[in-house]
Amino acid sequence: KKAADAGHTHAKLKVGVSSCEDDLTRLDGIMKACRQLTFRLDANGAWTTDQALRMLSALPRDRVELIEQPVDDEDLPALLERYDRAGPLIAVDESCADLERARALIRSGRLGAIVIKPSVVGGLLRASGLFELALRHGVKVIISNLLESAVGRRAIAHLAGAWPELTGPHGLATGQWLAQDLAPEEDRLGQGKLVLEQAPGIGFMPGTAGSS
Repeated sequence: KKAADAGHTHAKLKVGVSSCEDDLTRLDGIMKACRQLTFRLDANGAWTTDQALRMLSALPRDRVELIEQPVDDEDLPALLERYDRAGPLIAVDESCADLERARALIRSGRLGAIVIKPSVVGGLLRASGLFELALRHGVKVIISNLLESAVGRRAIAHLAGAWPELTGPHGLATGQWLAQDLAPEEDRLGQGKLVLEQAPGIGFMPGTAGSS
């Protein structure tokens, strides 16, 4: 509810620690309580292929946009092959740390979405290359970060701003989770969006003062 009141349209939930039945019960309660929000789930590879298929078929596409890393990397090709794509999108995150693997998944024609962290894939330029490839193949792109300081976080945010074709929403409003940061001021959030500075570069001179 707090996320919706702050203007956010999407929320990310972790799943896969409990049984599929427990997850479905918990998710049903959350969806009923937070009708304004669309959800993204992250299983961190916890499910078998059969479990993932069951969850994908049980969850409503209009409320659950995607499930990230539903199975281990070795099981992902079989899951993509068997999934009818009628429910939530299958998304990858850890699987795209290897650039060649990420490109192959995008080109497969079966991947629904990819979470790209520029620091993981080798920087802003390599991330941009993946953005372009994903757009050509109809794969949704979500730009995220490694809970970085304001320097890395805002650089990635400016990259996201340079790609308006990638509608997001992205995962960059993480500065409030840090007790101390390198920017003189906290990130400015407005209606669930990170407001970029208009100054040159990333918009500020890094320092040791400031908290978020």
